[in-house]
Amino acid sequence: MTFFWVALSNVIIGLQAALAIVVFYRGRREFPLLFSYVLARAGIGIALLLDFYSLHARAYDSLYWLSDISLHGFVFALLVHLIRCTLVSPPRYILIAGLISVPVLVFLSMAVPYHHIFNRWMTGFSRNLSFCEEILNLVLWGLLVHNRRVGLRFLLVSAGLGIQVTGEVTGQSLRLFTHSAAIVWAPNLLVNVSGILAILLWLYAFCRSNPNDKYFPRMTYAATSKAH
Repeated sequence: MTFFWVALSNVIIGLQAALAIVVFYRGRREFPLLFSYVLARAGIGIALLLDFYSLHARAYDSLYWLSDISLHGFVFALLVHLIRCTLVSPPRYILIAGLISVPVLVFLSMAVPYHHIFNRWMTGFSRNLSFCEEILNLVLWGLLVHNRRVGLRFLLVSAGLGIQVTGEVTGQSLRLFTHSAAIVWAPNLLVNVSGILAILLWLYAFCRSNPNDKYFPRMTYAATSKAH
């Protein structure tokens, strides 16, 4: 089973590296926060694997939770940025909130004392952060429903974030209620699969769509009849 998780981690890091290259060439100016987030995730994934191979996971728990909370800061900032982009005249406090979220959560990740007995508490804390991100994602999509200015790429990036944070909320919640070691792999797999789906969606967004492409839903038969 350990071989499976290591192989899955290698696949995710490879996809993140490919996404970082694609976003660098096709979207770093349009989505600088997403590019920074992808680079951070790839670097953290490599650091975790190096710790697993070279240090025999001596500091794995501490490094995992430090990176997890730090990445939440990037997701918060990215969601706030996307919300700001959907508004015609965004209030200044929205930008300030996005800029503050990254350093605050990075500082918090370094300030929290780590010990193996805190793993369950940290799981709940991470789940609560993901739940807050889910609320922001719902706010974002509520704005996108009434906004026709955004392009297809913007919608796909938002959808990828929605898939990722939903998978994290569900997976972290299942971890808290899973007491059997025989099925603990299920929530871990859910979190990883949701992350892979988000990466694949982002790869599609930057490889197959252009910044100015618009989303046009298929017309129903009734709508087509009225048009004629």
